[in-house]
Amino acid sequence: MQEGPQTGALPGEDLIGWGIRDLERGVESAESFLVSIGAPRLRRLGLTVPTPLPDPEQRLYLLLRERHGDAAHSRYNSLVRRLVSFERMPQGLREMSELADTDRIERFMHALGAAAARQGTCYLTGGATAVLHGWR
Repeated sequence: MQEGPQTGALPGEDLIGWGIRDLERGVESAESFLVSIGAPRLRRLGLTVPTPLPDPEQRLYLLLRERHGDAAHSRYNSLVRRLVSFERMPQGLREMSELADTDRIERFMHALGAAAARQGTCYLTGGATAVLHGWR
């Protein structure tokens, strides 16, 4: 697999992007098979997906078996998990293109605190601490 576009992106977004590009070009790749597997749901999410390849589940597994031998099963499952993760992501997150900054993080935390019914703990991940400390 080739490295996907660097969009900062969402889980699986790189695979979906490459898969759509490969389908447009008629390339049979792990990514194009993966997008073919997810084509019906990806279309319902509003993505333009070219005509899927036939029998993508089996063909993806055979491709991975050829490239990775006994590790094919775990690689197949990993790819499908990334597809499902992307498909399940809320629409608003898939469309988000702005990076987090201090103001956005603080507004989010204030809104979360105002909406909380009781006291709790919230852990931020993905580099929020670096943003808040001015490291990024």
